[in-house]
Amino acid sequence: MKEIINLSFGESLKRTFLYLFSHLNQVWRLSLVGIAIIVAADTALSFPSQYTAGETREVWKINLSMLVATLVTVSVSVAFIRQIVLKSIPTGFPVSFGWREAKYFVYNVLILVMIVILSVACGVILSLFFGGARELLNQTNMILFLLVILTVAVVLSRLCLILPAIAVDNKELTFAKTFDMTKGNSNKIFFGLFLASFPVVVILLSVSSFLQEMSVENWAGKLLISTLLAALTLLNALVKSCFLAHIYQYFIYFYTPRAEDAQPAKSLLD
Repeated sequence: MKEIINLSFGESLKRTFLYLFSHLNQVWRLSLVGIAIIVAADTALSFPSQYTAGETREVWKINLSMLVATLVTVSVSVAFIRQIVLKSIPTGFPVSFGWREAKYFVYNVLILVMIVILSVACGVILSLFFGGARELLNQTNMILFLLVILTVAVVLSRLCLILPAIAVDNKELTFAKTFDMTKGNSNKIFFGLFLASFPVVVILLSVSSFLQEMSVENWAGKLLISTLLAALTLLNALVKSCFLAHIYQYFIYFYTPRAEDAQPAKSLLD
């Protein structure tokens, strides 16, 4: 039975931000391409990312804009992970979307679906325990339900380690193996991802909230806002990808048997 790998939480966060700040040229190169694609799509669709309360919303434009942003974010995340883990820096166009990126996207969705399904299942069990769904929705029971959802998210966050494995074409790592490799580290992985992206998410939400109060009508202003939102979205993805790439390297290093570990220690008398 393998020993539990003790992830160095503080060191992982430290390495995440140090890498970002020491490789700003790579971050900028990936971000610039991603921003250009997202903003171009948003502009072509008449800026659906900036609909205000009084405007008529065209749902298909919103969905298409979100899809483009999501696919670009996936592509940039995969490229950045490969740069960190494989030291693979493309000489041509820095991002692409193929089978690898599609698989990365699908596994992201699968993890979210598992969290939702388990949370709903727990909600059904709690509603039976409390005497019905209506009782579950009162303030005290709702807090308990939210804590259950948080617990499910914390435990299943360990599955996120499969994402950098997909990015670097490691086909040996499955959900089951990922869960075994990361046992005892649920809190560190979940809160590491949370803290890594927290500053960017706060800025992004603050900017989005501020923009809701404004009424920017001119094209240049909307273009500037679209660029800012795209930049913050991609920066958030890059920070999380950086954290995942570093903990992936950590777990793989300590989980994989090494030749020197298998050899008995030599006696001083030999």
